[in-house]
Amino acid sequence: MFYRVVLMVAMGLGLVACSGSEETQTPKPLAEQTANSAAIAPVPTPTPSATPVLASEGAPANAAASNSPPVDPASCPYSVEELNQGLGLKLSIVNAVEVPFAGGTQLSCQYTGEQPATITVNKLVMQDPKMLEGMEQFLAGSLEAVPNDPDKAQWNTTDSGLNDLTLHYVRAGISMDIRLLGVDQAEWPVMKQKLLGLRRIP
Repeated sequence: MFYRVVLMVAMGLGLVACSGSEETQTPKPLAEQTANSAAIAPVPTPTPSATPVLASEGAPANAAASNSPPVDPASCPYSVEELNQGLGLKLSIVNAVEVPFAGGTQLSCQYTGEQPATITVNKLVMQDPKMLEGMEQFLAGSLEAVPNDPDKAQWNTTDSGLNDLTLHYVRAGISMDIRLLGVDQAEWPVMKQKLLGLRRIP
């Protein structure tokens, strides 16, 4: 009987010892481990932002959209009166901006009025006129040659949904874009004839 009591006490002490050992070895909850790790983890050093990559090294697509200061509207190729008379529009405001870039300058003149239609005239002058050769391949959208045009002018249209029609030509070392925006495509045949009737620059 005595031995059985001793054996039972010994087994009880052994169970208690094992239980205590298991408690000391029980892993900490994952959330607590994560919190402790975060507390001692080194703070990463911010990486300097990379220099923005320009879409093109050449002339800006629309100088009027740049941050360059405005210039005198008198420097624009067309006056408001000339465009109104030639295109049958009612334009009244001219915003003119000249943007210099590596290799040349671009003058952008935007004519707006009460009606949705607007006109943007971009005049691109390169220091080396040979740089203008083959520039048509860089124009976005589709191109359509104007038949028998002395300056080999082309119609440039896009699928932007903005109903934009652009007359593009290169004359005497100057690239010209006359963009008509906001006119329904049903009126394009008439507007094309009016755009072709404008005075060529220069």
